[in-house]
Amino acid sequence: MAQKAGSVLLIDEIDKSEESFEALLAQLVAFVQGLRSENIRKPPSIAESVDWARTLLRLHAPALDENLVRDTLNVPPKRESDILEVQRALPRLTRAALEAPVAAQGIG
Repeated sequence: MAQKAGSVLLIDEIDKSEESFEALLAQLVAFVQGLRSENIRKPPSIAESVDWARTLLRLHAPALDENLVRDTLNVPPKRESDILEVQRALPRLTRAALEAPVAAQGIG
């Protein structure tokens, strides 16, 4: 179970299978990298990306999917215009993230 030390989420304390956690992390990294290449005014910062990762972990997300990304999309991009821009690219970005190999992200 996730625990907090101050305001820091201790990811190592989360009940998870190593393989599914690494796969979700690789998908998240690939999605954020794709998001940063989109035509948006304010690409997500590292802190915003970490916030999104925490959100996904708290939701016990096994993998990214379009609905999950759409429901949590306001976490990485903050500007409304960026959210609308990303929504158009959402199917493509999600597919690319799901195809991301774990080892290619330097996680495995």
